[in-house]
Amino acid sequence: GTERDKIEALDLGADDYVPKPFLPGELLARIRAALRRHSGQVGERSSQANTDGEYRDPIRVGPLTLDPLHRSVEIGGRKATLSDAEFKVLLMLATNEDVVDKSSLLKTLYDAEVLEETRIVEVYISNIRRKLRDLHDMDLIMNFRGRGWKLVFPAD
Repeated sequence: GTERDKIEALDLGADDYVPKPFLPGELLARIRAALRRHSGQVGERSSQANTDGEYRDPIRVGPLTLDPLHRSVEIGGRKATLSDAEFKVLLMLATNEDVVDKSSLLKTLYDAEVLEETRIVEVYISNIRRKLRDLHDMDLIMNFRGRGWKLVFPAD
């Protein structure tokens, strides 16, 4: 409960520090405040498409925020700009909690039938991974061999 302990815990990533002894009411209030601060983050995907199926408001998935109007992505205040196609791929991954297959991504990118032998989806995924790694320093897109891709965030 020393000042040094509190500073160290907060510098290591703690959101709050509650020294003993604590009052149960204060602890519950701190938990409620932490939940308010982190609503829509890790494990929760907050996205709302309009009636056309398009997204206009920012979309939050874990620490990631996608801005559909500017085709940009942000993590921790750091931004990257994606091409239209890259943004469409990332948006599809961000708004689906399941693995997204190549065929679905191709249909999102191109309204016409496209041969699945094309490697374009893999190129976009590679570009997105590189851009996100520059922001977050880890891979956020997991490959499920033969099935597709999923946007994932490591557990705290």
